[in-house]
Amino acid sequence: MANEHAILSPARNQNPSWTEMTAVSVVLVLFVTMNAAGQGAMLCQKPNGLVILRARACKPKETSIGSLGEPAPTGPTGPTGATGPTGATGPIGPVGPAGPTGPTGPTGLTGPTGPTGQTGMPGPTGAVGPTGPTGPTGPGVFGATIVRINTVSLPSAGNGVIVSSQAVCESNERLVSGGVRVDTERPNDLDHLSVIQSAPLAPADLNGWLAQVLTTAAINAPLSVTASALCLVQE
Repeated sequence: MANEHAILSPARNQNPSWTEMTAVSVVLVLFVTMNAAGQGAMLCQKPNGLVILRARACKPKETSIGSLGEPAPTGPTGPTGATGPTGATGPIGPVGPAGPTGPTGPTGLTGPTGPTGQTGMPGPTGAVGPTGPTGPTGPGVFGATIVRINTVSLPSAGNGVIVSSQAVCESNERLVSGGVRVDTERPNDLDHLSVIQSAPLAPADLNGWLAQVLTTAAINAPLSVTASALCLVQE
């Protein structure tokens, strides 16, 4: 009786073809599979790539690729796939609470100087100082002159009183210059008298000289203010 597990050999004097060898291998695998099913059989790969199901462990030159009824070992990680398209932008979330105020930064550089502002309004005209003494007469021929004087006297004067005096030339005379003189009974009272005007009368056709003195304190004694006009006699 023939062995039911035996593999038929090819006929004498004939070389088996690749198709026949493949068929024999499949028959062998099926045969081992039927005998080893449910017995923890191992799948073993030979160096030539042929896979055989063995009832027990693989042979030294074979590589185990798993057991029947058990998951095969994890294969190598495949290449990374292409990046998918970007999804739609989601809605903007609510604004979060304001953070604390940061520290004050360093002082910046000084900026350039700005343009010059407009010129301010001129201030009030100051008081006219006292007239200086008349200088010496020059060597040239000046013609006949005469001094006209006018004195205003008061027995006393309160604080802030203005005492005025005018000296006027005659109609045939022309004003050349003028001056002022202040006299008091007590010399100390001169410290409380200030000349605020000593100039020609305005307009010029008044042809005279005006002198004004201001009291800066009460004077309880006689005082006088004399205006003088130097007039040129016109022939």
